[in-house]
Amino acid sequence: GLGRLTLGAAANVVSLAEDGTHPFGFKLSGASTDSVGVSISAPAGAPPSMGITFAGQPNAGEKVYVTLTLPDGTSRTLNLEATNGPASADTFVIGATTTDTANNFKAALQSRLASEVGTTLSAASVFAAAENFFNGPGDSVQRVGGPPYDSATTLVAATPADTVMWYKGTSSTDPRHSVTARIGEHTSIGYGVEANEKGFLELMRSLAAVSVETFSASDSTAKARYDALTDRQTARLGESQNNQPGSVEVIAMELGVVRANMGSYQELGKNYRNQLETVISEMEDAPVAEVAVRLQNLQTRLEASYKTMSIVSQLSLVNYLR
Repeated sequence: GLGRLTLGAAANVVSLAEDGTHPFGFKLSGASTDSVGVSISAPAGAPPSMGITFAGQPNAGEKVYVTLTLPDGTSRTLNLEATNGPASADTFVIGATTTDTANNFKAALQSRLASEVGTTLSAASVFAAAENFFNGPGDSVQRVGGPPYDSATTLVAATPADTVMWYKGTSSTDPRHSVTARIGEHTSIGYGVEANEKGFLELMRSLAAVSVETFSASDSTAKARYDALTDRQTARLGESQNNQPGSVEVIAMELGVVRANMGSYQELGKNYRNQLETVISEMEDAPVAEVAVRLQNLQTRLEASYKTMSIVSQLSLVNYLR
């Protein structure tokens, strides 16, 4: 249909409304115009609705902008330009009366909405499904509340009984310190990594979203749908995300810092070992020449001492009486 929107026209007023209060389809964000003859009422109510009133005829070249929020949180602005004819995909014909103009605008907007349903809304919905399945820390896996699924109006928390739980590992506020090792007397390092960190999540979500899509040459929406998918994939995996907490680049940097710290402490340990080996070596390894001289000196003194003792042992009283 029209992405769960309802579109109508009465006299010179075009009405646009959401078909219910639920997380699916387009959501009305607002509208604007550069034509003084056209007035717009902001989205209001539950479910929200808005009106575009052609109180006067717009001039050729003036535009009406309708902004929609998509299921993945992105937005899309449709702009339709007034023209005297003929009509194209982005224009509406100024009629003979304001009622004719309103009807022409309604037809043009209906065509644009139908086109967006098969392209941007389809891509955004696939990414929304991936985000609801590959849950982050503290989030539950979400599934469509059904059956029936095509007219469902809720998302419900999934359970292992009805849904594959993709992640059963640890979820901590500081993944890097979920695993630690002591590298010094008073120093420890954390080198834990968890698969549900933001960078890995976005990578898996993007790969999953693209892998479930098919693009046929006979499908007139294939190119625009592919562009919408790749735009979202680029936004999630591009360099603009490199400095976000939990991104693959940040994880790699943090692990690099850990590795550098380990290398520093390893080098410090080697130096300390060398110092200890030097001290022990000085205690255990005496100079050979010095030891030989001291042993020779000791031997000479011992021999002299033994000689003296031998002479003394031969003395008697007779030797003193002579």
